Amino acid sequence: MNHPKNTNYEAIQVIEAHEFRDSRGTFKKIFDSDKIAELVHGNFQIKQVNISHNPIKGTVRGMHMQKDPFGESKIVFCSKGALNDVVVDLRKGSETYLQVYSFLLNENDKKLVYIPSGFAHGYQTLKNDSELIYLSNNVYAKDYESGLNPLDPIVKSNWSIPISQMSDRDQNLPIAPLIT
Repeated sequence: MNHPKNTNYEAIQVIEAHEFRDSRGTFKKIFDSDKIAELVHGNFQIKQVNISHNPIKGTVRGMHMQKDPFGESKIVFCSKGALNDVVVDLRKGSETYLQVYSFLLNENDKKLVYIPSGFAHGYQTLKNDSELIYLSNNVYAKDYESGLNPLDPIVKSNWSIPISQMSDRDQNLPIAPLIT
């Protein structure tokens, strides 16, 4: 794993995975606890791994997070297809509160994204049959789920193609001024 590339947030890191290629194909190291601890200045213990498969281009999932004490940091990467990944700072009092950062991920790049607790996360698929893998440092707790409506004006302009699918749950998430 190579050193992270800074983003406009002090806490989000774009990390380049180590990849080995030969005639058989590729081998990609997506997690090394010692390297991750060094890169994000702390211990990141994986407690849950999730795979999100989306068959239809234009699908939006998000903007999700969990409230404390189940706040979670994540490392995400695209294992299949391509997507536009979007993160919003929901840490009240932060210098970057309600600012949005987005970036493209695809199956052929080596980018992993570290998203700390307190940021809402979502994405839109740019190809059919796209897949995102999440490494989380906390377990899912339904009573502590939260987020931001993907159609909120601060997020909506980050969806790069027309939205083909979105869950009712996501459409009913609050807009920015109503987040608690």
